[in-house]
Amino acid sequence: MLKQTFRLILVLVLLITSCWMVLTLFLPLYLHSSLFPGLAKKIGLEQYQMTPPRIGSSGLSGGFAIGSKTSPALQVSSFDVDYSLPDLFSKKIEKVTLSGVELRVTVEGNTISFDEASLQKIFTGSAQKEAVPQETKKLTLPVAIEKLSIQQATLITTFSGKKIRLPFEAEFFIAETDSPPPAALTFTLKMYPQGQQVNVSGTVNLAELAGNLHLSATDIDPADFSGLIKIPAHLAMETEVDLTGDAEFGLSPFTLKKFHGTASFSAGSSLQYKDLMFQKADAKSDPSPLAVLLSGFRDEKSGKTQFNAKSSIPHLVAQSGKTTVDIMAPVFELYGTMADGKVTADCSLRLAIKTEDENFSAAAPNVRINAKISKKGGEQFQLTGNTKISAASFTHYGSKIEAEGVHADFPMALLFSNQLGAGKFGCNKISRMDVDLGEIKGEISSKKEKIKFSADFLSAFLPGFTASSTFSFSLASPAEHPLLSVTIPPCH
Repeated sequence: MLKQTFRLILVLVLLITSCWMVLTLFLPLYLHSSLFPGLAKKIGLEQYQMTPPRIGSSGLSGGFAIGSKTSPALQVSSFDVDYSLPDLFSKKIEKVTLSGVELRVTVEGNTISFDEASLQKIFTGSAQKEAVPQETKKLTLPVAIEKLSIQQATLITTFSGKKIRLPFEAEFFIAETDSPPPAALTFTLKMYPQGQQVNVSGTVNLAELAGNLHLSATDIDPADFSGLIKIPAHLAMETEVDLTGDAEFGLSPFTLKKFHGTASFSAGSSLQYKDLMFQKADAKSDPSPLAVLLSGFRDEKSGKTQFNAKSSIPHLVAQSGKTTVDIMAPVFELYGTMADGKVTADCSLRLAIKTEDENFSAAAPNVRINAKISKKGGEQFQLTGNTKISAASFTHYGSKIEAEGVHADFPMALLFSNQLGAGKFGCNKISRMDVDLGEIKGEISSKKEKIKFSADFLSAFLPGFTASSTFSFSLASPAEHPLLSVTIPPCH
């Protein structure tokens, strides 16, 4: 009896030892040389590297990379799978943790691509289209993962020749269902651009390959991004920005279906260029922020994304030296479309301007700026439009000269274009002490970065008498002296 018991115990020990050897020695070899390569081939991965996994009774660990050995598009220094044997037999995994993650992408124009062709195909859905019929393309997993955690991760983006690093961390929670595949997952994402925190949360419907997200960030300082964005010399902004937004998206391929958001600038915000300062007129008494609203949606039939932006901007003040300009409730609107790497947008700005100091006062109740913005592929943004001013007035206290009916209509472009036509400006009435002196009619034109004004003064005293003048200055060379010439016809 004792011998039989001893033999039984020996058999059990050998059986457990054999199972342990299979689990810790042969199973890792099977996973490394057969299972994982088979999965990689099935989903369309062409280049990948993987360290042999280490397996225990309660977990599995290893590391992998997708792409070239020298610069992989996705690298995971360490992954850890936590499970219990009963859950494993039930096809459940408690937690998967990815650490030391680096993901490399390239931004060109309006497209984002992975630095690995096969990974890009998986992301856009083309790999599945080649291998799987459309009606069967659903996301299925061999086991149910309750939680996926990504730690110490970095998104490395190549943009305009620069490499931008974005640290982030994320957690995904997969909802339990009675039948596989799981129906949905929820996620939280924390990004740290330039050391500032942006929070994203949302859900993904795995059966429909669609989801939604919510974004929020507080007290963002734009000055921290000066190394990433080319800011003109002498331009300084002091503000804090709060961001909120919601979006609906699709997967395989990734598409942004609908979105809306708000950027709120603190009431004490200011923008300064040299000695010219813009700020809110009543920031102390009115703490409400300056807000910009953005929304849009994707038209499924045309494939175009339509978007619009509107402002909620209060009374502003611009100050230069002793001169103060009131900008009353400007209204900004933008409507545009985006498709196939091409962006077009129409925008308008309506405002009223008033200024006064010890020497003069001026008012322009109707100022409207219309612009058309376009961008194609990797080209620079193009901007064209026109500015209209009507019913403006001007008074110079020292000379007692008043101007009424001041108006202007002239084209504009980013970095002034030679192909623009000349604009017109004028003044319907110039008077002094209620005596009508005459009117002004003129043109404004540009050549490269030189602006030229040409004007004729038509006298109200002498019918047919006209005095002509020209004035020009260079935007490219501020030190260059302006040129003024006046031509007065001889008196007969």
